[in-house]
Parts: sequence; structure tokens; C-alpha cells
Amino acid sequence: MPVVIQADRYKIYRVSTPRAEFSAAESGGFVYGKWIRHEAIPAYVELGTESEYSPSPRDNPNTDYRLFRNCTINIASTEDAVDSGDFDAIMTGATVVIYC
Repeated sequence: MPVVIQADRYKIYRVSTPRAEFSAAESGGFVYGKWIRHEAIPAYVELGTESEYSPSPRDNPNTDYRLFRNCTINIASTEDAVDSGDFDAIMTGATVVIYC
């Protein structure tokens, strides 16, 4: 059984996605990607409501970004575990920036 964690409401969680996942993302939808921390962690993100993204000075100009609020990040140790829905942790109420 996965551990359920409430997201830090002041933090933005960044998830790298393939271009196809990024383009298909919509409010209430989902994406597969990698949650970038000290390492890339496989994740399945249930997207909340899309909001306007305000660029950061540190953003890469060759990268596209989108912001979603009130998301659920399902975290697994491997991509196979994500595919089978075998999550290690679930983070709710997260603000997520997807990018590719």
C-alpha cells in the first residue's frame, strides 16, 4: 500500500514528460513522466486545473512549460511499476510544472 503525502502548498514540483504526453496534457487528464529530484523518479501525474505559466529567469528558452494546480503525483521505483500501478507514494494537492 502506497504512502499518501500532502504536497507542500508553496512548492512547485517539476515533471519532465515526452513531447506526446506534454502536447496531450489537459485539465483533469494525466501524464507519464519523470519527477526530477536528486534523480529522475518515474511518475504518473493526475492533472488538476491548468493555469497560466509565468516563466522563470532560469528556464531554458528551448524548453516548453505548462502549469497545473491541485494534481496528484503517483511515484514508483521503476517505470514497470508505474505501468502496473504499483506506486510507492502518492502526493496529493501538488502544483506541477510539466516540461519537455
